Amino acid sequence: MFIIIPVTSCTCERTFSKLTIVKNKLRNTIGQERLNALLFLFVEQELTNSVDVNSVIDEFKHSFPIKRRLVL
Repeated sequence: MFIIIPVTSCTCERTFSKLTIVKNKLRNTIGQERLNALLFLFVEQELTNSVDVNSVIDEFKHSFPIKRRLVL
């Protein structure tokens, strides 16, 4: 049985498992785009933990002139 299951099914199983954590009863009204973004962040934690949050915030402030008024 285990020999015929492709390796990629583990990733699929893990993703659906994390989906149930992200989309619970309290967040049932969440939009699809936001759900996809949250699920990506949750599944790819190793990748996202290496990102410097302060540099992302600075880049965001410089990319959108109207957002410069935000105090972060």
